[in-house]
Amino acid sequence: MRHICSSVATEGGDSSLGVLFYGSTEGVHVDCDTENTLYAIVGIRLKADHLDSTVRFLNMALQVQNGDIYGEWVLVLNPTVAGTFTYSDITDSCCQKATGATANTVTGGFQMSGGYTESSSGGKNGAGGSASAEIINALRLASKIDGTVDEIVLCFRPIGGSVNADVEGAVIWRELT
Repeated sequence: MRHICSSVATEGGDSSLGVLFYGSTEGVHVDCDTENTLYAIVGIRLKADHLDSTVRFLNMALQVQNGDIYGEWVLVLNPTVAGTFTYSDITDSCCQKATGATANTVTGGFQMSGGYTESSSGGKNGAGGSASAEIINALRLASKIDGTVDEIVLCFRPIGGSVNADVEGAVIWRELT
């Protein structure tokens, strides 16, 4: 038997039903100590045995916990993360999550969304900042034919003379059924 070509098509779109998942830094902040340096806060990727799953990234939230510190948040697809950025399985999910540390600086990748933190009062040492955003993008977590999986990482860059930012973050995604 020979197979020459094939295609898959759907009519009427896909179902947006699925299970929502939330991943955060879980109360542990990331020290973002150097101005204009991008730091990994939290990332997700597919588990190696779930490469055919469909994951739709929905939302992000970020909080700067101290001082008059301002910054830029960036959502990056497949960045290079320095240091140890270790992914671990999430129970009952097709994804894994990693959280950042001071050494997890970020370069490269495709910047798929971003924005700036807004000043707010009530941080640990005075005014802090926060940001949240709905992410509307056709990009999905996927893998290459060799099994290399995509990673989406929420990052933070202190700006405007800001240093020593204590940052926490979270991401929300839907795993389609």
